[in-house]
Amino acid sequence: MAQPAEDQVECVAPRPPKDLAETAYIRNGYRAILRIMAAERWQETGSCACYLTAISWDEVLEAADEHIISNDPKRPFDTSVLRERADKLSAERDAACTS
Repeated sequence: MAQPAEDQVECVAPRPPKDLAETAYIRNGYRAILRIMAAERWQETGSCACYLTAISWDEVLEAADEHIISNDPKRPFDTSVLRERADKLSAERDAACTS
């Protein structure tokens, strides 16, 4: 899937392509999952490299199954919970990598 054209700010999750999902709610969930996956790679490796661009949207789609909490196709996961988890992990990474 193609990435949308935009300037990349260092280690900020890119916006998901529109063809990834029909609603912004689901795309936002995928973006949070990408952030979680990148932070988990930091935890595994200890490297402060930015993994956000190293993870493909196809990998995110595969990992999304772990985060599904509902059979509702319009709201398969709780985006707020995913975003909170991603924020927490990102803050841990930022604190470790800026010290």
